[in-house]
Amino acid sequence: MGCAGMSVPGSFARRRRRGTCLATPDTPGRIRATAAAPHARQRAKPPRCQGDKARQGATATGNADAVPGCSAFRSPRCPPMLEQASPFPRAAAPAQRVSLSWRVACVLALVTLNTVIYLGINAHPIRAPQLLPQTAVDAWLGRHAWTIWPYWLLLLINPLLAIAIRERHLLLATLRAYLLAISCNVVVWLAWPTRIARDGVPDGLDPLTQGAWQVLFALDGDNNCFPSGHITIPVVVAAGFCAQYPQARRWVWPLVILLAPSIVTTGQHYAWDLFGGALTAVIGLWLAGGDLRRPRIGA
Repeated sequence: MGCAGMSVPGSFARRRRRGTCLATPDTPGRIRATAAAPHARQRAKPPRCQGDKARQGATATGNADAVPGCSAFRSPRCPPMLEQASPFPRAAAPAQRVSLSWRVACVLALVTLNTVIYLGINAHPIRAPQLLPQTAVDAWLGRHAWTIWPYWLLLLINPLLAIAIRERHLLLATLRAYLLAISCNVVVWLAWPTRIARDGVPDGLDPLTQGAWQVLFALDGDNNCFPSGHITIPVVVAAGFCAQYPQARRWVWPLVILLAPSIVTTGQHYAWDLFGGALTAVIGLWLAGGDLRRPRIGA
């Protein structure tokens, strides 16, 4: 029975016109009317799907799509829930790593390619190589037979440092810089071939040291001295290795700087060959992109 068929006081009638009249049968003869304010009226809630509770639990664990028939992102029956910001930062995705076998294969392929190109141009220059004069730095450093061992050490650590670069984007950036820098060297070797006046194998050496000198003279000639690839490659590889292991900067760069003079003291290059090789290395690193120049977080 509605309120229209009842006799109500004026105050209740006014309230009835403003709101809703609710009659209670527990008080005979009297009608209690309650005016519900418009802002207090509750809106009808949209129907919730059967998987809401499961969806709430799955959303909290970050697996909302696992709820069958009620995806928080695709189902039209379930309105998307707002993600609550976590007070803890999300862990960064692990960097892709290259297997050891692939690293060894890539490094050996590039070393072989560089060796074939270098020795081929050295043995068969397209133009007569120009003899470079000796500098004051070369005279000051002199020639020392024992420095054949630092020279070989500088050559051998290059592939080892390159193979140790595990992250894919850093390894690719290092190899890219390597190719660009060596390409600059090849252009100079072809366009402006040079040579140096090299002494023979030193006398009075122990058999092991003499053998190291003989191997060097058998493999390398006196052409293609500028720019020096023997300094280009260590600089590029050291940059890639330090990008992978930032703490290694403390010993890698001092080691390269310490071994670099052996390129001059063995009579394989002049001082400006080193500067030219370092310059092409910087060009290759610059053109390769910022992966090797950008410091890593926590470095």
